[in-house]
Amino acid sequence: MSTTPDGEIWPHSTGIDVKGARRCPNWTERRPHLAGALGAALLSRLVELEWVVRQPKQRTVDLTPAGQHGLARMLGLQF
Repeated sequence: MSTTPDGEIWPHSTGIDVKGARRCPNWTERRPHLAGALGAALLSRLVELEWVVRQPKQRTVDLTPAGQHGLARMLGLQF
């Protein structure tokens, strides 16, 4: 998977490098998800902003109130 020019605007504006983006099939949900450099950079940035917190010994994160506010503001999402 590669990102489109429009798809690079938000990650780039938040300091995320979108080079090396690729899709990876998720064996548990049977849906593709971000992997590689883009997935790692996105997770790192969201943790740095304290928009998500990692769950110990799991591969999951929780969206924080700050993350809900930030994503709503930046992407027009409603929670």
